[in-house]
Amino acid sequence: MLQQFRLPPWDLPLVPGLPEWEQSEPFAGAPLTQTIYGLILMNAILASSVAPVAKMAAGIFGGAGIGFSALAQGRAGASAADALGETGKGFVNYLMVIGIVETVALFVMVFLMSTLR
Repeated sequence: MLQQFRLPPWDLPLVPGLPEWEQSEPFAGAPLTQTIYGLILMNAILASSVAPVAKMAAGIFGGAGIGFSALAQGRAGASAADALGETGKGFVNYLMVIGIVETVALFVMVFLMSTLR
């Protein structure tokens, strides 16, 4: 009965000597980079000399694009942590998937910064 209430990935030790909660830490911290991209984009919008309506549109679309990328990256990270906890394999593959989702936020930031010039 209690077996169904186990919480993966923290129930399986993957690396001997490393605390279980640290083994999935890279997956949890990955979406935080979108905050930095948002800050860089905000500074570019504030320094831009385009019309205020264009600045507002860049802020809304940029925030939505970066936000949805962070949401997708959080979901991918949670799935990766769960799969790593169950199998103990595929750490690099899971990081590659998170990196692919990361490029969406980078593209949003770079494309909007290039249109603000």
